[in-house]
Amino acid sequence: MQTIRNDLRSFSIHDWIILAMVTSIFLPHTLFLVALTVLDVYILWKDKMIPTLMENQTGKKYIYLFLLLSGIVSLININGYGLTITLGFLGLFAFIGYYQGHIHEKLFMYIIEWTTLCSLINGMYALVQFAQISHAGGYSFFDFHIFNSPKRRIMTTFQNANIYALMLDMVLACILYRFLQTKKVSLKIWYVILALFQFGLVLLTGCRSALVPLVIVIPILLICFRKKILLGVYCLCLVGLLALIIHMPTLIPRFDDTSTITSRFTIWSYAWEGIKQRPLFGRGPWTFHLLHPIYKNHIGSHAHNIYIDMVLSHGIVGTGILTGYVGVQIQNIKKLYTSHRTLFGLILALTSIVAIMGLVDGTIEPLKTMMFFMMIVTSYSMKK
Repeated sequence: MQTIRNDLRSFSIHDWIILAMVTSIFLPHTLFLVALTVLDVYILWKDKMIPTLMENQTGKKYIYLFLLLSGIVSLININGYGLTITLGFLGLFAFIGYYQGHIHEKLFMYIIEWTTLCSLINGMYALVQFAQISHAGGYSFFDFHIFNSPKRRIMTTFQNANIYALMLDMVLACILYRFLQTKKVSLKIWYVILALFQFGLVLLTGCRSALVPLVIVIPILLICFRKKILLGVYCLCLVGLLALIIHMPTLIPRFDDTSTITSRFTIWSYAWEGIKQRPLFGRGPWTFHLLHPIYKNHIGSHAHNIYIDMVLSHGIVGTGILTGYVGVQIQNIKKLYTSHRTLFGLILALTSIVAIMGLVDGTIEPLKTMMFFMMIVTSYSMKK
């Protein structure tokens, strides 16, 4: 405890601002936006944000050109939602530029630990929410009944159950990262308990797509930490678990519900029609929402696939610019493989979660999950 007190006393105002942003991720969306705005304005006024961005932010010419184009396209197409979202992402990436200028190893460890604690508290609320949903549906809490409707599943302070499941997956990756890092048995036991609790919450969300990346995330981190024996044990356990699921498919909530899978193909077909209408520039963020009056299709804000939705909303030109930004990040992350292999593993794990779940949902569109993801991904900038 004395070490923790000394560490916290040594933190600068920059460290506390970054930890405040991490905390806001677990607040309701509106409060998160307020926190993002207040912190950005404070940094701009007090800390000369613009020079910090120009000096430290990687890929800035791509991301700000992309956001400028997104704003112009949204204005031309009278896409008010798109313009609002573009402004939100402008604030997000401005903060990420500030983050890259001030992140350091000690702070990064506290970001991971504080995230797991915030997720634990958030999880307590999820249990209360699950009890309320179960009671309203005529079930007991211990029936563990998962409804098919996304609005009748736990989401806590996130936009829906699937986005909450995404956040839980990313937190689980962070917990495994810390479990493999620490040599203290007491801490390892704590991380195991915490991981089991978080995994239980993933099951209660009823999000089946959140289970798939976990199968890949665990071996990624075990390989990067060079834990060959644990990797072998994991492979044996995975084979046993798959055999159990085949024998008892009801272990996975909503395993036999194919209605949402069928609806995805319908959604993607409508999105393709929208892409053909505006292939170069799209209509800005939330283009899919604008297509509903035209095609009388599924009402929603995105196309339930980040790759299709990117081309639909931003066209070939916008997608190409954003690809340049992604390429810059990949080049920087690749350097970690030899210099900081364990951090490379964590970044690869979170990227895998977002990429796999993004095949069937809009994983990187919500600002809160995007903020946490970008904090981890751009931590290659950290100083000792």
